[in-house]
Amino acid sequence: MKPIPATIFVFHLGTSACAAPAAEPPAVATRAETAPTGSAAEPSEQPPCAPDKFISTRERDDWQKPADVLRELDLRAGETIVDLGSGSGYFTLRIARSLRTSRVIAVDIDENMHCWSRHRAKAEGLGNIEHVLAAPDDPHIEGPVDLVLVVDTYHHIEDRIAYFTRLAGQLSAQGRVAIVDFRLGDHGVGPPDAHKVPRSATEKEMREAGYQLCKSYDGLSYQYMLVFARSC
Repeated sequence: MKPIPATIFVFHLGTSACAAPAAEPPAVATRAETAPTGSAAEPSEQPPCAPDKFISTRERDDWQKPADVLRELDLRAGETIVDLGSGSGYFTLRIARSLRTSRVIAVDIDENMHCWSRHRAKAEGLGNIEHVLAAPDDPHIEGPVDLVLVVDTYHHIEDRIAYFTRLAGQLSAQGRVAIVDFRLGDHGVGPPDAHKVPRSATEKEMREAGYQLCKSYDGLSYQYMLVFARSC
């Protein structure tokens, strides 16, 4: 893939997302610059607007397998990456640590989540993260963007076909959308099955939005991972 100046957006719908009424846990690196598998220490000082429910990375790492997700994204320094549904910064911070020359954009509809993410970024001295307050039907992304990462968020979005059709206009020529979301079943984490979007439905909706499925990864504990682009 031809390197181009890149920006990274992170967008988190989380518990305040538009489509799912039930609360649930909110929810990168190059092959040569893979983010550490272990979790960074949490800041000792709590921000004044800390989320009511915060899943620490230590609790989430075992099933989320962030190093595997980042490896499969095959990110490159200088890309523009959007973390759509960024929440408190679980993936945003990992991407920013590994790709310090990239522009990483955390996108979320919850300002309280951004507050926590900013606090953690400041504590780690990460200056390559931007935070964008989105609307439920508009991530307020300005392209071109090389990657939109959507973790544990796709099932929250209403009118997904229209949403991702519009989003395609903000992608670079090589831009892709990576969706990680929960498989059906009682896993002890994630939403109930009634609020999940099965993999087959995600693939169908994204085809209708004008995307091709370029890659899939089945190595996560409870989730599927699909990478789409306008042309593979």
